[in-house]
Amino acid sequence: MAENLISAGLGHLTVTHPKEARGGAVARTLDCHVAAFDTLPALMVDADIVLTSVSSRHYVIGADLVEASLRKRRFKPALLVDTGVPGDVDPAVNRIEEAFLYDLNDLERVAMEGRASRETEVSGAMDIINSEVAAFMRGQAERTAVPALSLLRAHFESVRDEALADAGNDAEKATRLLIRRLLHDPSKAMRHMATEKNLDAAEHALRRLFNLDDDKE
Repeated sequence: MAENLISAGLGHLTVTHPKEARGGAVARTLDCHVAAFDTLPALMVDADIVLTSVSSRHYVIGADLVEASLRKRRFKPALLVDTGVPGDVDPAVNRIEEAFLYDLNDLERVAMEGRASRETEVSGAMDIINSEVAAFMRGQAERTAVPALSLLRAHFESVRDEALADAGNDAEKATRLLIRRLLHDPSKAMRHMATEKNLDAAEHALRRLFNLDDDKE
């Protein structure tokens, strides 16, 4: 599962285990970071996805630990996939908002539907995991664009107010001022990028942002 995440573009992976040697061996296999097990609470704060496979006699991750990490994450969602037998994550985590827990029972129950063989069931379960992880990561990526879009909207509103104030009751003048001022900074940036031979990239970005190819057609 970790190898699939890495192949899909996972940015950072850290392994930890109660037995230091075991954690180090897994980290070398995956070519990733390793951390001391007593740093688990701190690791949970930065972890968007948690994979567990310790299979100890006691829960490794309890509801209190998840709640504390979510508070420090400002309730940024976390996905937990528990593959331990017995389980590593307290089922009480299912009652916590912004924490999404999948264990082997969840995966097996879904995989068994409509599957004729054990091999197909396992394949279906992995498809479900990969689909859920991909959707989770897409959502995380989309949320990172929100602050920039908010700044852009605020900037446009500010330019609009200035254009209306300068034009008075002349609607045509106001629209011309608005277009000229909104295009000023992008035009300046385009000219600068042209001198650095990055004009093609800038033009491509503008065409995608404003659907210029569709308008041309």
